Amino acid sequence: MNTQVKYYIFLILLSSTLICCKTISTKNEEIALKNNFPVEKFNFEEFANTNYGKQPYKKENGETITQMGFDYVFGGYVWEDLPAPSFFSLYKLYYTNGNIRAVHTVLGQKTWIGTSLYYKKNGELYKEVNEEEKFGSVKPLDILKFIQEKGYINLDSGEGRYLNTGNQRIEVTFETKEEKKIWTIKILKGKENIETQNRKTLGKALFSNSASDWLYHKYEIDGDTGDLLFSSDRSL
Repeated sequence: MNTQVKYYIFLILLSSTLICCKTISTKNEEIALKNNFPVEKFNFEEFANTNYGKQPYKKENGETITQMGFDYVFGGYVWEDLPAPSFFSLYKLYYTNGNIRAVHTVLGQKTWIGTSLYYKKNGELYKEVNEEEKFGSVKPLDILKFIQEKGYINLDSGEGRYLNTGNQRIEVTFETKEEKKIWTIKILKGKENIETQNRKTLGKALFSNSASDWLYHKYEIDGDTGDLLFSSDRSL
């Protein structure tokens, strides 16, 4: 092989290497931009402000931490209610090293909406799940409008979100039953359900003010047609 041929081969290999490196560099920049480093970490100062998960804490940005905990074996979690007039919450999970693990936007305490984000232990975003794809023609905002039409909440002011105990007043569940999309709505009432009062005993006082301990109105809505499938008003 003569010198000129070797030179051309060298140029081809060099060009391929530079293109490859440029592609990798661009990809790394995209990943870094998407991950929005520095990584979000569990906030131990806010944890102290909640008396280590025993009481709510309102942050400077208007969000209210309603539940918070951390364990060096299982990791941590935070429930944050977005400020009025929003009726949504954020549910965040953390690894044992304090780095963010997942972020979910929640309607009515039980239904994930929007986009859920999942992170590796080093903080790298590795998966996004579009939660909206599971819904039919009836969307989360339609559910909130239905609840407002029933007179329970005001979407402009955010009124009606909480009971006088501080518990959220609305429970919303979405599920598919026999290929049918169903929204279930519970509007909690401000009186304790006598059927569950015994949960206060036997060392279960921590759960005595959970949402299931309150009487409620219940509605079921067809997620495709919007038809009202079930309605009940449990008397006090």
